[in-house]
Amino acid sequence: MKKIDAIDNLDREELESYLKRYHEFGYLCEVTIGHEDSYGHRTYRYNLAVYKIDDE
Repeated sequence: MKKIDAIDNLDREELESYLKRYHEFGYLCEVTIGHEDSYGHRTYRYNLAVYKIDDE
């Protein structure tokens, strides 16, 4: 398995777009979720790591 891409600080719409695209190619995606508290509101940001599985 080889890491081919990493994208940090995505919002939910961006994350869904990347997941859809990478899923079409059959890549394994790892998502980590972070949050920030700002003015009493919690916002979530996502980090995405993409892996290609070797068929050897």
